[in-house]
Amino acid sequence: MRLVSPTFLLALALAGTIHAPGAAVAASGRGAGNARPSTRLAPAQGAGGFSLVTTTSATELIQCLLGPNVSISNAVLTAAPIAAGKFTGGSALIGFDDGIVLSTGDVDSLIGPNKYGDASTSNGTPGDADLDTLVSPDVTFDSAILEFDFQCTSGAQINIQFVFSSEEYNEFVASPFNDVFAIFLDGNRAVNNIARTSGACAATAGLPIAVNNVNCGNPVLPLVSPVNCGCFVDNTGGALDFEPDGLTRNFLATASVAAGTHHLKIAIADTADEILDANVFLRCGSLACGIVPARPATWGEIKARYR
Repeated sequence: MRLVSPTFLLALALAGTIHAPGAAVAASGRGAGNARPSTRLAPAQGAGGFSLVTTTSATELIQCLLGPNVSISNAVLTAAPIAAGKFTGGSALIGFDDGIVLSTGDVDSLIGPNKYGDASTSNGTPGDADLDTLVSPDVTFDSAILEFDFQCTSGAQINIQFVFSSEEYNEFVASPFNDVFAIFLDGNRAVNNIARTSGACAATAGLPIAVNNVNCGNPVLPLVSPVNCGCFVDNTGGALDFEPDGLTRNFLATASVAAGTHHLKIAIADTADEILDANVFLRCGSLACGIVPARPATWGEIKARYR
């Protein structure tokens, strides 16, 4: 695995962000003996009403995700048994109530409150070569992938609404641990990734969805400049009843498609090592042709619920 520069490790050590080794996770690219402990959280429902169930069924996930004017076939889920699920009660956390989640760790770890700065489960699953192209020269680990064929019954545009989160926020921003998410359309190459920074919050639009492309900087390395900070929500203080340390605002993956059958590959992975989980939440019913999902709650509206 790719090692972190000594300067970066020294900065983390001085800031107290390197933890003692944990037996449940192998030593990683963060430096031998400095791997973070594996954290398995329960129950499956938080105090704020967010709840989820794990599933290994691609059909269940697709049935939730499926929206108007689209038909699906040949769905395949490639993920650890604990790395995929369906959730409800997400409105106060991510702006939409129900959806599916793919994780590089254990989806049960998402249940709030935010007790840990390093919630992590190493699933021992491989990375993904297509995601590797987005984070090169680094490589990925612990991927979770949902892919399928689809046809638009009307309309010529595909839309999917999503939110990305990671435990790599904020102390590993601008490091190799650049956890990444993508939706590849018709050919699994970086140029066909339709999940990118977009919308009014994005100062720099068109970037792949990854820790280093959506953040408000790094408290350990204050000279690191924020990237698309307007699209980022910092939860390290636990303002949301949610385990992830940081998450994006709602993004909309969209693309024009011709008539006929097309292929989508929805993929997420850890980068440079297999620890500190990343997750993607996809809104139920938002996989639609020719119809843009209704506006979710704004982050101002969400924050107001916590006052």
